[in-house]
Amino acid sequence: MPITRMKYAQFDGGLYITGPSEQSPPNTLRKAVGLRGRLEKHIVSRYGSKTHPGALAHSLFNFQSNWYCGTETGTLVRGTSAVATTIHTGLTGKKLTFVRMPPSPEVASQNDYLFVAGGGMGTLLGQSGGALPGNLFKVKSDGTTIQRWGIAIPVNGFLAAAGASGNLNGTYTYRVTFLNNTTGTRSNPNTADVTVTVINQRVQLSNLPESDDPQVDKLEIWRTVGNQAIPFLVAAITDGTSTYEDNISDIALTPTELPLDNIDPALASSFAFQEAAGPHAGRMWWTRNTKTGSSGRVYFSPSGRSEAVAGFVEVTSTDAPVQRIIPWNVSIYAFTKEGIYEIFGVDEPFIYRQIYGAPGTVYPWTVVPTAYGIVYRDNQNAFRLFNGVQATIIGMAALTGVLIPG
Repeated sequence: MPITRMKYAQFDGGLYITGPSEQSPPNTLRKAVGLRGRLEKHIVSRYGSKTHPGALAHSLFNFQSNWYCGTETGTLVRGTSAVATTIHTGLTGKKLTFVRMPPSPEVASQNDYLFVAGGGMGTLLGQSGGALPGNLFKVKSDGTTIQRWGIAIPVNGFLAAAGASGNLNGTYTYRVTFLNNTTGTRSNPNTADVTVTVINQRVQLSNLPESDDPQVDKLEIWRTVGNQAIPFLVAAITDGTSTYEDNISDIALTPTELPLDNIDPALASSFAFQEAAGPHAGRMWWTRNTKTGSSGRVYFSPSGRSEAVAGFVEVTSTDAPVQRIIPWNVSIYAFTKEGIYEIFGVDEPFIYRQIYGAPGTVYPWTVVPTAYGIVYRDNQNAFRLFNGVQATIIGMAALTGVLIPG
């Protein structure tokens, strides 16, 4: 006579696999035949698969109704339900992290971009004649255009000289910046002041720098009021224009001061970020900076400006480097090999604290946010669910509603 199998909706009694199935204690699970499906907009939440020949895929992300993934052969692939297309090459094949966010709030009509960190190599545009890919780049909303993440500063070397009779009188100092007029993102200024003294004259600028970055379409010129120190915006001219004549009187200058907080996140002398996360508190966040002395830091952008670095929180020392950062609930959590640190607050100065009793991880790519908490594999090979307060080992009770008993 066949034995009728028993099924349980709840099985917080654990796993019971010995003896006949009808003798299983209440609320236990004898075996599981699969995973219960969940309806959510994510590329791994539905049945089926898509093969991209010749490349082992990793680092999946959904953006603008398409899926994106890095591959072990060093490419970035964009796919729909029917087609997979390589849109970027020359990466190292290492894991990538993705963030969907607008580059700047200054242009209200702009679409979100897909920002990508990790897996890059070489130097970027604007740095010693380098070229993409680099370690940070972004994908426009068209899904195919790859651009540099951040804008490199202009080189020094332009000149200022007294010209014909005009409206300027005194000693003036000039700086220039590059601008992506589509996104509103600008670079920091060139590092050296250019100074000229005139008496009721115009100023002739020459040998103005030109960007090698295709996203840059404007060169902004900044100037002090006569005999003063703070630069204000004079004009935004087409990038590639090598000369400019300044005859704008001091009283007619715009009230826009030169910003100095557009630090390039791809600045090779300071940063080599392997991970990005966000948006959190309206900001972009980075970590795993491989530059010496920086591995315990979590960096953040100014509010609303994902292409500039504002500062960092030094949550640990270089002896306990940050492995992964995850925005979850109202905080951002930094996972190290030894423990978990919470960074909280909505503005600077951001505060951090260690979550005592929550072990860290040596498997950074197992750290995944869910609706119920952050799931990860800890430094002792146990799987845990972290809910912001404690990290409990995942047992059968924690999987209720996820596994389909049978």
